[in-house]
Amino acid sequence: MDWAGCTLSVGREVKMEIPDDFLRYEEEVPLATERPLCYLRRNMRRLRILLGLMVVVLSTQNQVAAQGEPCEPRLLPISLVGPDATFLNGFGVSDIALKSHTFDVKGISIQPDSRLRRVVILLDLSSSMAGGSSQSTWNVVTEFVSHVAGVSATNTQFALVLFSDHILETIDFSRDRGAVHRRLQEISDDPEFRKRNVHGRTALFDALKTGFHLIGSPTSADSLFVITDGGDNVSKAHADEILKMLTPSMARVFALFFQHRDYMSSQTQEVSSSAKDFLELVYKSGGSAFGPIIIDQTGHFVLGNLDLLNRSISEELIEFYKSMLENPVLTVQTTPASENATSLDIALSREGRKHWKHASLLYPHQIGTCSMSTAKKD
Repeated sequence: MDWAGCTLSVGREVKMEIPDDFLRYEEEVPLATERPLCYLRRNMRRLRILLGLMVVVLSTQNQVAAQGEPCEPRLLPISLVGPDATFLNGFGVSDIALKSHTFDVKGISIQPDSRLRRVVILLDLSSSMAGGSSQSTWNVVTEFVSHVAGVSATNTQFALVLFSDHILETIDFSRDRGAVHRRLQEISDDPEFRKRNVHGRTALFDALKTGFHLIGSPTSADSLFVITDGGDNVSKAHADEILKMLTPSMARVFALFFQHRDYMSSQTQEVSSSAKDFLELVYKSGGSAFGPIIIDQTGHFVLGNLDLLNRSISEELIEFYKSMLENPVLTVQTTPASENATSLDIALSREGRKHWKHASLLYPHQIGTCSMSTAKKD
């Protein structure tokens, strides 16, 4: 029987050619089927080698296929903010450049986000938010709380968490649309609220964990919006844990960030460090912080990193809210599918830098896992 050119097909693209002299036979063996087969009878040692090679090649082929399998396209929230903190519209995929050290990433489109947005508002009622003995500092906080209470947005639901060293009160998404806003306005209007309720230590990261679980099944359209000074001195959770929790969904964290000037010097290093950790969490999640809103004992305040130009505080806040409530989404596809959370860098492209001078991008800096079970199949 002539074995020259006998070919074993071991995959869609991988084939093994058997040399003419690899197997030698003393006699032909009748074919057992209608189609020609390489029927092996003798030289079993060589047969075992051949079978071993086939297993190795098949295994390699499967691994290569798996490594090259792309994830399904995912929706990544993204905002473009001008140097004057103005929310900018109209940028596209050609205005940005995406890069990752662990996978190939492609931006497909930037489109308005029509999904339901769910926002959990978390109000810090620990003693550090009272700002010492003066009622006037708390009055500044309530002015901002009142502004938040007046926020209205289409296709958006709100929930509320009040916390200090433990959870004091929650209003979940099952309540009517105005329940959260009414409660915030009640807090702002009550002159005795600070005296009765604003005290105790701070469990900020534990509260973020509670707020996240209120969402249920989070998406990248959802956000945690915290009114706080960023201090934490009693949480069991920590910033890295919260970021890891947020990463699969790409839900974000936003903040109204307060600092009490006369209280700052008395803060412990523990609280100061946690504030830095909190602000880093906000940044990595793709959110932003309004402030720092620095208040003194007389009730005067300044915005530490904002030039107001010709806009009022209310107008500045409205621009800030847009990144949370009106941002578009970037559709991205990554290859290969990843079993681990991976970092992502997005910057303005050369074209984008020309058109959007000195603007900055807000986006989640980590993308969650993409297992083969959810990867796009051919």
